Amino acid sequence: MTALSNNKKYISERRRSERFTTWMNTSFQDTDGHWEIGFVRDISSTGIHIVTLEPLHPGIRTALILENVTDQENVLISGTVIWKIQEVPQKNRTWPATSMGIQFGKFLPVPISCFIQ
Repeated sequence: MTALSNNKKYISERRRSERFTTWMNTSFQDTDGHWEIGFVRDISSTGIHIVTLEPLHPGIRTALILENVTDQENVLISGTVIWKIQEVPQKNRTWPATSMGIQFGKFLPVPISCFIQ
């Protein structure tokens, strides 16, 4: 498990717990109740960073399905969008895609290692 460095310019560090780099599929509900697809870029016990073409607006509550790579079972958890990046990637930008940060409503029900690949 590798923690992300604290000097990343694209996200101000707000999480109280250590975040870990990963890359896995996820699904989340949009405001109409439809399931959208995204990719988890990093995760901690209190929040998650999702790369997606349609990030939700800050303040929106959503449900997430996370793939538990250890037990091969999905985990359903809820959270609130804290921030989003909507800009389209450009040559000179360090950020690769549109994304959003979600703070979980409660701690993960399984160890964080279940989501690290």
